[in-house]
Amino acid sequence: TKKLVASKGYFGNRVELAWSNNNGLNIDIFKIYRKQLGTALDSVQITSLGNGSAFFVDNTADARVFYRYTIVVIRFVFVVV
Repeated sequence: TKKLVASKGYFGNRVELAWSNNNGLNIDIFKIYRKQLGTALDSVQITSLGNGSAFFVDNTADARVFYRYTIVVIRFVFVVV
């Protein structure tokens, strides 16, 4: 099971995200989305990271707001005919 861990308000000026990435699935891109909890707003993509990533710092987060983060992995499959 892959697990996303957030800094949970430890910092007043950022949120740190960390996840396990052994790249066993040959992942190409990580897309990180953020949703402000308690609102009808949709999740917004805040960044894309390369396949060697397992850590991200969200410097745009407001310390007084609760967020839900989602990581979507992209794997490109090429078929040669």
